[in-house]
Amino acid sequence: MTTSYIKEAAEKLREQKKADREQEIADMAKAVSEKAEAHNKNMERIAKKMARIEKEALGEVVKEAPKPKKVVKKTESTVKKVVKKVTKKKKSASKKGK
Repeated sequence: MTTSYIKEAAEKLREQKKADREQEIADMAKAVSEKAEAHNKNMERIAKKMARIEKEALGEVVKEAPKPKKVVKKTESTVKKVVKKVTKKKKSASKKGK
């Protein structure tokens, strides 16, 4: 004894779950491909290092291309003076009967 609005809600829920599963599968595939790509880049980097190390071990001189230096423009900075506020110390309360 279900009514039409309950059936409609159940159908919408099924459709939403199906869409969520499809989205999850797509996201998982994307994550796996990104991870594989990162792994491949890492392996290429390691292979280059190993080749360089092997050349150095054979006594060949390996010169790396110098990295271009970044040009840093120095700007005139304004010097801010820190001013300390001088506060007067409060007198401690005197004890009676001392």
